[in-house]
Amino acid sequence: MKFKNKTKSTGFTLILSLIVVSAILTVGFGVSGIIIKQMIFSSIGRESDIAFYAADTGIECALYWDKEKAFDSPTYSIDCANTTISGSMVASTTSFILNFSNGSCSSLSVDKSSVVSPKTKIEAKGYNVGCSASFSNKVERALRVSY
Repeated sequence: MKFKNKTKSTGFTLILSLIVVSAILTVGFGVSGIIIKQMIFSSIGRESDIAFYAADTGIECALYWDKEKAFDSPTYSIDCANTTISGSMVASTTSFILNFSNGSCSSLSVDKSSVVSPKTKIEAKGYNVGCSASFSNKVERALRVSY
Protein backbone atom coordinates (compact mmCIF):
# COMPACT_ATOMS: atom_id res chain seq x y z
CA MET A 1 0.00 0.00 0.00
CA LYS A 2 1.33 3.40 -0.97
CA PHE A 3 0.76 6.65 0.84
CA LYS A 4 -0.56 9.27 -1.45
CA ASN A 5 0.25 12.78 -0.13
CA LYS A 6 3.82 12.35 1.06
CA THR A 7 5.38 15.76 1.82
CA LYS A 8 9.02 16.69 1.68
CA SER A 9 9.13 18.38 5.10
CA THR A 10 10.36 15.35 7.03
CA GLY A 11 13.43 17.11 8.58
CA PHE A 12 11.73 20.35 9.54
CA THR A 13 10.97 19.31 13.13
CA LEU A 14 14.56 18.26 13.72
CA ILE A 15 15.95 21.54 12.38
CA LEU A 16 13.47 23.58 14.41
CA SER A 17 14.34 21.70 17.62
CA LEU A 18 18.08 22.21 16.97
CA ILE A 19 17.53 25.95 16.54
CA VAL A 20 15.52 26.18 19.76
CA VAL A 21 18.08 24.12 21.73
CA SER A 22 20.92 26.26 20.32
CA ALA A 23 19.16 29.45 21.38
CA ILE A 24 18.53 28.12 24.89
CA LEU A 25 22.16 26.96 25.23
CA THR A 26 23.47 30.34 24.03
CA VAL A 27 21.36 32.18 26.60
CA GLY A 28 22.38 29.68 29.29
CA PHE A 29 26.09 30.07 28.57
CA GLY A 30 25.73 33.87 28.54
CA VAL A 31 23.98 33.91 31.91
CA SER A 32 26.48 31.48 33.45
CA GLY A 33 29.36 33.69 32.23
CA ILE A 34 27.79 36.71 33.92
CA ILE A 35 27.26 34.74 37.14
CA ILE A 36 30.88 33.56 37.20
CA LYS A 37 32.19 37.11 36.66
CA GLN A 38 29.96 38.43 39.45
CA MET A 39 31.22 35.74 41.83
CA ILE A 40 34.84 36.66 41.05
CA PHE A 41 34.08 40.36 41.54
CA SER A 42 32.36 39.62 44.85
CA SER A 43 35.36 37.56 46.01
CA ILE A 44 37.76 40.40 45.17
CA GLY A 45 35.60 42.83 47.13
CA ARG A 46 35.57 40.51 50.14
CA GLU A 47 39.36 40.15 50.08
CA SER A 48 39.74 43.92 49.78
CA ASP A 49 37.50 44.40 52.83
CA ILE A 50 39.60 41.93 54.83
CA ALA A 51 42.79 43.84 53.95
CA PHE A 52 41.18 47.20 54.78
CA TYR A 53 39.89 46.01 58.16
CA ALA A 54 43.34 44.58 58.98
CA ALA A 55 44.89 48.00 58.28
CA ASP A 56 42.16 49.74 60.28
CA THR A 57 42.65 47.41 63.26
CA GLY A 58 46.39 48.05 63.17
CA ILE A 59 45.88 51.83 63.09
CA GLU A 60 43.43 51.68 66.00
CA CYS A 61 45.83 49.57 68.06
CA ALA A 62 48.75 51.93 67.43
CA LEU A 63 46.61 54.99 68.18
CA TYR A 64 45.46 53.46 71.46
CA TRP A 65 48.98 52.66 72.60
CA ASP A 66 50.27 56.06 71.46
CA LYS A 67 47.57 57.69 73.57
CA GLU A 68 48.76 55.52 76.49
CA LYS A 69 52.30 56.91 75.86
CA ALA A 70 53.75 53.46 75.06
CA PHE A 71 55.84 54.82 72.18
CA ASP A 72 57.29 57.71 74.21
CA SER A 73 59.91 55.53 75.92
CA PRO A 74 62.91 53.83 74.25
CA THR A 75 61.33 50.39 74.70
CA TYR A 76 57.68 49.43 74.63
CA SER A 77 55.42 46.46 75.24
CA ILE A 78 51.91 46.58 73.80
CA ASP A 79 49.03 44.13 73.55
CA CYS A 80 47.10 44.01 70.27
CA ALA A 81 44.94 41.26 68.77
CA ASN A 82 45.66 38.96 71.74
CA THR A 83 49.39 39.26 71.05
CA THR A 84 52.02 41.01 73.15
CA ILE A 85 54.53 42.91 71.06
CA SER A 86 57.77 44.22 72.53
CA GLY A 87 60.10 46.48 70.64
CA SER A 88 62.25 49.55 70.80
CA MET A 89 62.07 52.99 69.29
CA VAL A 90 65.08 53.58 67.03
CA ALA A 91 65.48 57.25 66.14
CA SER A 92 61.89 57.76 67.33
CA THR A 93 60.52 55.21 64.85
CA THR A 94 59.41 51.60 65.12
CA SER A 95 57.77 48.92 63.00
CA PHE A 96 55.89 45.77 63.91
CA ILE A 97 53.48 43.22 62.46
CA LEU A 98 50.11 42.13 63.81
CA ASN A 99 48.79 38.72 62.75
CA PHE A 100 45.06 38.09 63.06
CA SER A 101 43.13 34.88 63.61
CA ASN A 102 41.48 35.00 60.15
CA GLY A 103 44.89 34.80 58.43
CA SER A 104 45.14 38.50 57.63
CA CYS A 105 47.84 40.78 59.01
CA SER A 106 48.83 44.40 59.42
CA SER A 107 52.30 45.87 59.05
CA LEU A 108 52.65 49.03 61.13
CA SER A 109 55.11 51.88 61.22
CA VAL A 110 55.11 54.53 63.97
CA ASP A 111 57.20 57.68 63.46
CA LYS A 112 57.37 60.11 66.40
CA SER A 113 60.41 62.07 65.29
CA SER A 114 60.28 65.83 65.70
CA VAL A 115 61.51 66.22 62.12
CA VAL A 116 58.18 65.03 60.82
CA SER A 117 55.41 67.58 60.71
CA PRO A 118 52.94 66.81 62.22
CA LYS A 119 54.80 65.18 65.05
CA THR A 120 53.32 61.68 64.91
CA LYS A 121 52.74 59.61 61.79
CA ILE A 122 51.31 56.08 61.92
CA GLU A 123 51.07 53.98 58.76
CA ALA A 124 49.38 50.59 58.51
CA LYS A 125 49.35 48.24 55.55
CA GLY A 126 46.70 45.54 55.80
CA TYR A 127 46.85 42.27 53.88
CA ASN A 128 44.16 39.66 53.29
CA VAL A 129 46.75 36.88 53.71
CA GLY A 130 49.90 36.70 55.82
CA CYS A 131 52.34 39.59 55.53
CA SER A 132 55.20 37.38 54.36
CA ALA A 133 53.04 35.24 52.07
CA SER A 134 53.24 35.68 48.31
CA PHE A 135 49.93 34.62 46.81
CA SER A 136 48.49 35.73 43.51
CA ASN A 137 45.34 36.92 45.30
CA LYS A 138 47.16 38.98 47.93
CA VAL A 139 45.45 42.35 48.44
CA GLU A 140 47.02 45.32 50.24
CA ARG A 141 45.20 48.31 51.67
CA ALA A 142 46.98 51.11 53.52
CA LEU A 143 45.95 53.79 55.98
CA ARG A 144 47.96 56.73 57.35
CA VAL A 145 47.20 58.87 60.38
CA SER A 146 49.13 62.06 61.09
CA TYR A 147 48.65 64.36 64.06
